[in-house]
Amino acid sequence: MAKILLAEDNLSMCQFLCMSLQKAGHFVTPCTNGEDALKILEYDNDYELLLADIAMQDIDGISLAKRATSINEDIEVMFITGFAAMSLKSGLFDRSQQRSVAQTAQLLSRPFHLNRLVENVDMLLAA
Repeated sequence: MAKILLAEDNLSMCQFLCMSLQKAGHFVTPCTNGEDALKILEYDNDYELLLADIAMQDIDGISLAKRATSINEDIEVMFITGFAAMSLKSGLFDRSQQRSVAQTAQLLSRPFHLNRLVENVDMLLAA
């Protein structure tokens, strides 16, 4: 069982992903925006995984991940997005960081089956 922080600005998708991960045995804290996720991390930085949508309104998932890894350098990051290729090609990753989010983050492109999400989360956390 892992402690996961989920940042997804689509409420129904957030609830759906949260339920799926909880059914798989994980403890999940859902947030519908990056600002709330960041506040939670600043208060409680022992999350094992940040699962974040890349395209959010307030703080995008990439910026959230950069800030999260500066708070907790051991947190794993997985992005969920429908814009995977664009996000990776856009050069949004800071290469000067000690631990580059681009080098360590996993990426799950929509649409995906919930079984695939759970499998990817479990594999990432087991590594």
